[in-house]
Amino acid sequence: MKPTQRTSLLLSTQCLLGVLVGVLLAVGGLAWVSGIHAQAPPCGITSPRDNAVVVGAVAIQGTATHPDFWKYELYYSPMASEQWVFIGQVHETPVINEQLEVWYSTTVPDGAYQLRLRVVRRDGNYDEYFVRNISVSNTLPTATPTSEATPTPRRTATPLLPTPTIVVEQPTLPTATPPPTVSEPAEVERLETKTPNPPASALSVEGLSNAACYGGASAGGLFLLVVIVALLRQLVSLLLSQL
Repeated sequence: MKPTQRTSLLLSTQCLLGVLVGVLLAVGGLAWVSGIHAQAPPCGITSPRDNAVVVGAVAIQGTATHPDFWKYELYYSPMASEQWVFIGQVHETPVINEQLEVWYSTTVPDGAYQLRLRVVRRDGNYDEYFVRNISVSNTLPTATPTSEATPTPRRTATPLLPTPTIVVEQPTLPTATPPPTVSEPAEVERLETKTPNPPASALSVEGLSNAACYGGASAGGLFLLVVIVALLRQLVSLLLSQL
């Protein structure tokens, strides 16, 4: 075999190896991204929840993330209006199942409020999540003073003169004994225990779609890997036969 042919064959083999490595890296990256999206919890506020009662400093817990994440913001508003007030500061780091912000409820009057979480993407669009009917109760009830009772004056008893007592003896009659009372047995109520039916498990459409994408990408990568390995084997056999 001529040196030029040998060099050309070696270069072709190196190119195929480079393509193979690139395909493997692409399949691995796609599988990693699909796994992240499948396991990432949904965005929203997990604490406080709807109809919660809060006092003082309220730690807002939840998740704020997105594949194209830019920032997230938190607001509060009275339930009777849509005048949203910004809480804390703008956060440019995604958060998963941790503290989002602290809301100092002592700065607002007692009443019903709502919270809003806004997750902004890099293209300017955003998603919003709400928690409704949060009762702020920082004012303690005022204790009612108890009135003291007015003492009642005591009357002084007047001594009475002894009066002669006349004793009249009467015949003693036998006392009739009442018949014994038979108590009826108490009725025992039987309580039927009802076993609650387990809630039906909900299928996640997003989880199924992510799993399908991950499986398709993995199958395509494996098929491409098998084709490349077959081509490499043919090239190596050709090289050995010419040598």
